[in-house]
Amino acid sequence: MKIVKSIVPPIFIILINRLFPGLDKFLKLRKIKRRLKRRNQLNLVEKSFELKNIHSKDRIFIVGTGPSIKNQNLLYLKDEIVIGMNEFYLHPQIEQIKPKYNIYTGYSIHKETVSYETAVKSYTSFEKNLKLTGGTVLLPIWDFDFLSKNGLMKDETLSKYYFNYVLLPKDLDQFQFDSLYASYGGQNSAIFSICLAMFMGAKEIYLIGLDHDWILSYYDREQAHFYDDEKSPIYKDQKATFNRNLLKDYFYPYVKIFEQYEALEKYAKNHDIKIINLTNKGLLDVFERQEYENFFNKNK
Repeated sequence: MKIVKSIVPPIFIILINRLFPGLDKFLKLRKIKRRLKRRNQLNLVEKSFELKNIHSKDRIFIVGTGPSIKNQNLLYLKDEIVIGMNEFYLHPQIEQIKPKYNIYTGYSIHKETVSYETAVKSYTSFEKNLKLTGGTVLLPIWDFDFLSKNGLMKDETLSKYYFNYVLLPKDLDQFQFDSLYASYGGQNSAIFSICLAMFMGAKEIYLIGLDHDWILSYYDREQAHFYDDEKSPIYKDQKATFNRNLLKDYFYPYVKIFEQYEALEKYAKNHDIKIINLTNKGLLDVFERQEYENFFNKNK
């Protein structure tokens, strides 16, 4: 389709799309499927369809790693369906909360900031925790070869699914959640998680620990998480070389993240899905806000 678009006048592309409204979607998905097949990864990604609408009658809580969760009683979540993002496993109450799902956005998209050796350490630490807390791990298919080469995530007792994050929130109206081969990613792991919660059928999605106020501590040159950098396999190694550009690494990602959140909110409203932000303060103002403690006191 890309080649066709380059040689056919725009008016004919518009006409073709009107005559065959599903053609562009079909061709894109076929290309994605072929690419997975060439890499012998098609069966791995197809397995993820087992999670389609599995939580259509449930609510899902997505927990990030913002510093605000240091002041929230997360034990309210121990009987809830929780998606813990990335290094949430470092939380001191992780063995009591036991997230049902653990999403790891992985090494491949962070190659510019995370060394190969650090990625191995990080995955090793993550896997060690999973064996203690259980739960299903949600992984990017683009890390499969890296994991295999380093003997990671091989334990057969680990429940794991691989996703092919090749779509963006702006694609939601066109692709919906119909495809076996294409999932939604974005500028940060919360985008991945919200889309996966929608894929699982949740009609109520609650966000915790998404502070999005790291721009306020730019001059501190430190990460903004509930844990100290020294406790993180990733940021401990990065600390000595942590040097980011205000425009490229802060302002520009902010714009992208908030645009993607707005696309998710629009889609959610059009499909009767509630996305509620239970984060304590922070800068994320796209979604409806509720107070964390009050929410659980009202819903006991």
